[in-house]
Amino acid sequence: MSSTVQIEQGRWSWLDAFLVNAGAGVSGITAGNVAVYYKKYGAAAFATKTLGTTTSNLSLDVATGVSTIVVDDSSVFPPDFGVITVTDGVNTDIVTITSNVTSINTISFTPALTNPYLVVTPTTVTLTDWDEITGPPSGFYSILFNPTELDTLDQFVYAVTRVGGAAFDDFNRTVDIITATSAETESAPTLATCIVKDHILDLGGAAIQNVGVYA
Repeated sequence: MSSTVQIEQGRWSWLDAFLVNAGAGVSGITAGNVAVYYKKYGAAAFATKTLGTTTSNLSLDVATGVSTIVVDDSSVFPPDFGVITVTDGVNTDIVTITSNVTSINTISFTPALTNPYLVVTPTTVTLTDWDEITGPPSGFYSILFNPTELDTLDQFVYAVTRVGGAAFDDFNRTVDIITATSAETESAPTLATCIVKDHILDLGGAAIQNVGVYA
């Protein structure tokens, strides 16, 4: 199979899979129905990709109608795409990431939230790395590969096989991992310059001189 897709080295990337049976796309395949394998250039064997969810907790309260949230750690999410679920166990919103500024753990998304969420509830933000692209046409899925999995230049092969659910033919694809040519897209925080002043004490309560403080 020829390599037609190029992925920049060490970046998050959603790679597609088309699952068919007798030539027709198969819908409704969940992460539990498949096994995903991948092989980096030079590796002697395929590695197994663990499909699952990535979760971080909301760290600031949000109101209905907002399209930005702050979480404990946004670096566990991709920089500019992915479907996330925001839920407090009672209310739930499913939205799509449009940007992720990891330096301030801030995620923007669309559409806006239809519910308010409080930190004390608590509220979780969850990303699934197996996503069905709702049709038509049916049978298309996306798999999220992380920077560690895509860290080796040259050809990268991934495969999807069935372990349960509806039958489909094994799928495999080869892409090219190329040298990254641009920085990750991340907007700088628009914060005013400020000066932080206070007193630094040692464990005995005595003042410590000439200690630098930065953020």
